Amino acid sequence: HSSRTSWLAAAKASAAQAAELDARPFSWPKWRTFWACFFGYAVCYFTRQSLSYTAPVLKVAMGWDGLSQLGQLSSLFPLAYGSSRFLGGVLGDRMSPKTVFALGLTICGSLNIAFGLSSTLPQFAAFWFLNGCFQGLAAPPCVKMITNWFDPKERGLWWSVWHASINLGGFIIPFLAGGLASGALALLTAAICFAVMRDAPEAKAAPSVSPASDSAGKSVESKSKEASKASSDDLPLPSMMEGLLLNPSQWALGIAYLLVYVCRQGLGIWGVFYLLHTGALTAAKAAALFSGFELGGLLGNLTAGALSDFLLRRAGPNDGEPGQRAKVVTAYFLATLLLLPALARCPMSMPWLQYGLLCALGHFLCGSQLLLPLIAAEVAPKNLLATATGFIGWVGYFGAAVAGLPLSWVVQHLGWRG
Repeated sequence: HSSRTSWLAAAKASAAQAAELDARPFSWPKWRTFWACFFGYAVCYFTRQSLSYTAPVLKVAMGWDGLSQLGQLSSLFPLAYGSSRFLGGVLGDRMSPKTVFALGLTICGSLNIAFGLSSTLPQFAAFWFLNGCFQGLAAPPCVKMITNWFDPKERGLWWSVWHASINLGGFIIPFLAGGLASGALALLTAAICFAVMRDAPEAKAAPSVSPASDSAGKSVESKSKEASKASSDDLPLPSMMEGLLLNPSQWALGIAYLLVYVCRQGLGIWGVFYLLHTGALTAAKAAALFSGFELGGLLGNLTAGALSDFLLRRAGPNDGEPGQRAKVVTAYFLATLLLLPALARCPMSMPWLQYGLLCALGHFLCGSQLLLPLIAAEVAPKNLLATATGFIGWVGYFGAAVAGLPLSWVVQHLGWRG
């Protein structure tokens, strides 16, 4: 009995010490994990988007006259990637998130190297498709680690900073584009991330200790809250079918994510072609004009999370956290509905106005893209947190697939204003 008591005392002291260290605002494990997620995901995005910069060269080299071939490639990858997002979420809830992340980045890096060494179109297509099949192992584990480490009232801001890592990845693509370089960088980054990441604060993984000896001096209200939390923790956790697949909220978020991706990827894939059609003299000038969309996206990533945190801090005790973030998404959707027809009707002789509209569209679309997975994670049962973000990612990437081949058919048959 005495040995058991001493073990409990030691476990309690260890848990208290770990909780104190991990709760500090500048806890080293917390920020080490966060920045590993940030730079690791930037490299993962880098291995995902290099085709965007090789597509014009590929079109010329293969002698493709229309857009349908590029549309097929643009649709194939999102279908593979969206499915792997769901798989990554399931694995992230059942395994160590950092292990899943490092494994996914290692496989994608290896496939990028194989892609760089290939010499025929079938090889190129096969390796690019396989790359999509494993890209989804990166985001859901990052989501789970960030949710584990950050309090809800600060989570939106730091979620948005993490999400801005894709802008960093997009920035370095032109300088290091190529399968061998991106693959080698991914392999090195995966090893570093596995070494420095931590899944959650140690206090969450500490042995369960009876709170009886700590009850003295606590208020009745505090005891009541702890008892309520303990009783809720003792309830059986819902299954994936009950907590996710039959949950109307998750499907509504998934459909909203799909609509965001139709617009986001549609502009990303065909935006430069549209600007060339409307009067941009060269592809380089069209790309420079379209950079307004990416700039707006960066700002949207940062402001959406901070704004949702601001609303959450001002919310009443009975106002749900996800509901405050949903208000921001609703406002951003309405703004997008107004901006899309404005861009279509913008005169060709006013490129500065086109730039401003693209910047605004990037801001509102990327802000919505940022918040929807966070809302899905916050409304999901705690045992399905990563799975929920993987699920809406899977649904959403059907929108990215629609933005490829189907939109190319629309343009070819109805024109850019069809």
